[in-house]
Amino acid sequence: MFHEDEVVQELSALPRQHHVAFAAACCERVLPDYEAFSLSESWGKSKVLRQALDLVWDTLRLNNLPAHDLTNFNKYIQLCEKQAPDSDKFSSMFVRPAQNAVGAIASTLECCLRTDLNKISLIRSLPVETLTVYLWTVNNCYLETSEKVRDIESAFIGDWGSLTDKEKVAYRLSEGKKLDQAFAEWLLQTPLMLAELKQQRRDIDLLKSVTVLDITTIDELIMTSREVGIRPIKRNLL
Repeated sequence: MFHEDEVVQELSALPRQHHVAFAAACCERVLPDYEAFSLSESWGKSKVLRQALDLVWDTLRLNNLPAHDLTNFNKYIQLCEKQAPDSDKFSSMFVRPAQNAVGAIASTLECCLRTDLNKISLIRSLPVETLTVYLWTVNNCYLETSEKVRDIESAFIGDWGSLTDKEKVAYRLSEGKKLDQAFAEWLLQTPLMLAELKQQRRDIDLLKSVTVLDITTIDELIMTSREVGIRPIKRNLL
């Protein structure tokens, strides 16, 4: 496992094309989540995101970075941003993952126009965040704030009513942090998260092994990334 700063450090020694290829591979793993959201809510154009990501891959295949077709890239950046769902308007568990997919692909398009390793690091974090949200939700870890507070209070040994307001707040914060830490430790052991982190490690190692980003390497990045992630439609999760 590795952290965002390690990603930046390792990618900084590689050519710009490698940075974008790594980001695009991350996008391949979150795009299916948008497709699931769009299907379940009958909203959004996943085809636009697919076309935008294909534009990135085509640009890499032609070794055309930095991208010269500014008009086309800027057009797709705007089109992608228009596909971002408002979380207040939809109930699907894939709303946040859909937003992450939009953010990842739009940011990858921007990285084709100008080098930004910090943005690459952000893109790298989005598949991880998507899995965190999804696993939190499907494993019933989510509780409304009032329910979580009642849960913590009921576990208190002693006379809850005798505590001062300050003591109650301190206890809630302490126990809430324990719950969050337990979830974080469990999360890192789940097959989905392990697969994502392993894929990121594999992608970086593959990119470090080639001086020139050729079509074979690009195709391998695409093929292997499409086998990782939630993939809701392929897994019949809707």
